[in-house]
Amino acid sequence: MHNEVRLDSKTLGLCPLGDYYDPNEIVKMSLDAEKNGFSEVWVPEHFCSGDAISVLGTLAYMTKKIHLATGIVGATVRHPVLTAMSMANLQSISKGRMTLGLGLTVLNWLDRLGYDHTRPLTLINESFTIIKRMLEGQTVNFEGKYFTAKGMKLTYVPKRRIPIFIAAVGPLMLDFAARNADGILLTAVCSPSYVEKARKIVIDSAKASGRNSFPLIYSLILSSIGQETNSALVNSLLDMLGRPGRAKQVLAEGTYNEKKMDEMVEAMKAGRRDIARSYLTEEIIDQVVVRGASSKCEETLSRFEKAGIDLPVLMPVPGTYKATARLAARIRGV
Repeated sequence: MHNEVRLDSKTLGLCPLGDYYDPNEIVKMSLDAEKNGFSEVWVPEHFCSGDAISVLGTLAYMTKKIHLATGIVGATVRHPVLTAMSMANLQSISKGRMTLGLGLTVLNWLDRLGYDHTRPLTLINESFTIIKRMLEGQTVNFEGKYFTAKGMKLTYVPKRRIPIFIAAVGPLMLDFAARNADGILLTAVCSPSYVEKARKIVIDSAKASGRNSFPLIYSLILSSIGQETNSALVNSLLDMLGRPGRAKQVLAEGTYNEKKMDEMVEAMKAGRRDIARSYLTEEIIDQVVVRGASSKCEETLSRFEKAGIDLPVLMPVPGTYKATARLAARIRGV
């Protein structure tokens, strides 16, 4: 049985990536999304493409009913006390429509910013613990490896509880999220085969922890509705699948050549996107992207839902939002 934060089925979430759209475009797109059948807007935070909190503050005030979420904010780069403060304010302004999406962010960015992430589970656990306690109205005294909080208590505690989702890819983070969080947010590039494996880990871990309900499982999904491909889609796929070990984690077995995927990673390290592109087969792309004609997109979404996704959160590449909105409206019956 799912918990109380589950939304109606047959809906889509929207995640307008700051790499593609400026803040004004994200706000305009999100306001339109509220009219066109999307149930949620997840605002991401990509270095250096703009922060999530400022955009969500605008949306919390300007929207009326659509659910809003950080998609995601980094546990490392934002002190958990600051995150709790921001979420409490956003929950008040939005009249109870906020969800916190929390994760490590891209490890390469953390390296470039000089942050230690050698113990990722410890890092997430510490951040999650402080934020959760503060949002519950507790006075927090905490001393950890990464964070310290002495006598911290929110002046204004949200009247309505804020669900917390953990961004997870590997089995250890999935296990932690299943035992502790309201939901799990899967990576933007994952196959239905990976979703099935992730869902099994989540269910088994939730049962083992004695929880009365399973956490929700949402997934970010790159989309190019109305178009088969474009340069933004290809570049995003290369950035995500070009991370060491990622292809093996998220692609279905037998659908790719492991040696070639390793060569793609090396090509990306060398800055040779032209070479890396040659390793992206149509079969790989179709596993992890919602693209093309609406009928094809609905079939792809159906595969994700059958694999165990509670809500697909689409990340439309430039030039495809209008077609994405039409699809969302049709699915929702708007």
